[in-house]
Amino acid sequence: MEDLTGSAEFSDDAEVATIELPLDHRLRAGSDLHAKLLSRLKSMIQDGKDHIEQRDDDWTRVDEHLRLYVNLERSARSGDKGVVTGPTRNLKEHPFTRSIAIPMSYYTIMTRMVQLFAIFTQTDPMRHLQPVGGEDKRMARFHEIVLQRDAILSNLALQIWQALYDNERYGMCVWYDTWEEKYGWKYQMDPLLMQKARAYGLLYEWNSIKTIDPRCLIPDPTRSIIEAQEMNFLGHWENLNWLEINKRRLDKGQGPYFNVDQARKVANIHSKKDRSRGRWMEGDYGDQETNEKYPDLEVEHLQWKIIPKDWGLSDEENEQIWWFSLAEEELIIRAHPSVYDHNEFTYSIAQGDPDAHSPFVPGMGQMLIGSQDLVTWLITSHVANVRKTVNDQIIYNQDLLEEADILSPGPARHIRLTNEGRLLHKRGIMPISNMYGQFAITDITGSHIQTAQAIINQVQRMSATPDTVQGMPLPTRRTLGEIEQSSGAATMRIGTTAQLIDSQLMKPVTERNVINRQQFTSMEQAYRIAGRLASELKVDEVSIRPDDLYGKFDYISKTPTLAPDPARNVQLWGSLLQILSTSPQLGAPRQDGRQINLHKVFDEYLKIAGVNYLEDFYDEVPMQAQVMGDQQLQQGVQAGNVVPMQGGGMPGGV
Repeated sequence: MEDLTGSAEFSDDAEVATIELPLDHRLRAGSDLHAKLLSRLKSMIQDGKDHIEQRDDDWTRVDEHLRLYVNLERSARSGDKGVVTGPTRNLKEHPFTRSIAIPMSYYTIMTRMVQLFAIFTQTDPMRHLQPVGGEDKRMARFHEIVLQRDAILSNLALQIWQALYDNERYGMCVWYDTWEEKYGWKYQMDPLLMQKARAYGLLYEWNSIKTIDPRCLIPDPTRSIIEAQEMNFLGHWENLNWLEINKRRLDKGQGPYFNVDQARKVANIHSKKDRSRGRWMEGDYGDQETNEKYPDLEVEHLQWKIIPKDWGLSDEENEQIWWFSLAEEELIIRAHPSVYDHNEFTYSIAQGDPDAHSPFVPGMGQMLIGSQDLVTWLITSHVANVRKTVNDQIIYNQDLLEEADILSPGPARHIRLTNEGRLLHKRGIMPISNMYGQFAITDITGSHIQTAQAIINQVQRMSATPDTVQGMPLPTRRTLGEIEQSSGAATMRIGTTAQLIDSQLMKPVTERNVINRQQFTSMEQAYRIAGRLASELKVDEVSIRPDDLYGKFDYISKTPTLAPDPARNVQLWGSLLQILSTSPQLGAPRQDGRQINLHKVFDEYLKIAGVNYLEDFYDEVPMQAQVMGDQQLQQGVQAGNVVPMQGGGMPGGV
């Protein structure tokens, strides 16, 4: 085996020099260090995947309910999830060949989703920083501006929606936050040639937030799923095309990946991972030659707390978080210590109904599985019975009735009599009602609809989605107070879920984003601003430099799930404006001579509400002189509305 220690031996009387090769050279495929690390990493990855795959069956059933899919081939299951067998064949879970899916799970979860999403996105920006010290107030506003830019580049609203959807379906959601830089061609003015020049460089940089599919998570099974920062390792897997790895090669200084050429050889070009199921799908996809040159690879990313010296990675004896990536669980293509000063895993995991003493908690979709299956069966069995009733079964004499009309009835169900039938009917020997008979049919499923409605009512209680929240008319008349009380209680329950998700997801991610901005921001950038900061700076655009973000700041991350800052509460400002406009005594001067300016209060209310262009509607009005009598002037001075000019007499010096 090739010696990768980097040692060089000389003559006996010469000194022996040992030079440590770069880590990517020591981790080449086939080296002892590569084999040692690969074995340990594969073991952790498999433990994490096995832990998540325990939920695969239930999560799959939840997805089927939300997609209104009915698997007619699935066998009925017993309480221990075994297959229930009949006398001659396996019993089917859905015995009706024309089964329909009742969208109870879908509209229940969507109702909760709309409420949760509205809570998180009711303010702009969605994340505020409240400084603990007064000296940090200005810097907090600068950080808010750049974090809002990060939110736009990460499409934060979409990430919030996806995270909430994962939580409702699976009982958990995952965010992955990293620092990203985008390079490309840009045009700028050449100061010497005074003409447009094309240059390659940094276009923009931002805190990237990405929602990870819970099926792709690789957690440490020895810790609770919500104790992300307490785990020994944490990661996720994804499908990457070889070209994406190649353009971020370490040997070209464009990224962290090495062993890139070998990665192409370990790819399985005949298989792809189905992310919606977490399973392999066999088959050929696309052009064979293209797949061989640029194959897709399953890449596992893992962040691991280690002492590097114990594993021969470096001489560091203190604990560090190291980042590793494996291609197809066969080849290490990334290995380096974390570059982030916050020294945390770049994952946040949240549960809407957290339980630190349980490995998993069910999501709302999973809790609805039993009720959903029962409601679907009740409605489907009733529909099947109605079909049977409509397709009635009769006994008839083909010598008296035209059989073709009975078997293939035409419009308006015309059934003709035969010649013999007409003769018997005309002579009064046999009435038409005696020419046929119908089997007696009893609708034993008539109460299924009422039973299904009772189950739906229980589901609404469990999920805090009553008819008032869904926007549905109530079956009975209610007073306005009863409606508001019912809707308010449901909103409060859903709001509690939002606060719990915020404390586990958005708060830690925002705190890491602030640290990343201080650590990595390298370019000066102009931002559009509004509100109080725009008033303070008297501009609507500000240029923020990296050193504007430096310093030891103490911020509290606040999102719309928490009580709003009174200075940013548009309802509070609206109420204040109404009080001032209806209470003239509050507009009078105070004892210290100061007087509130109603126009400034109105302008601030509009800015908080997001209206920043009202000044476009103001016109200049010429001031007109007004002559006041001595008595009126004296009253104005006593009231504090008139101030005499210095050096002038009282009557004429105003």
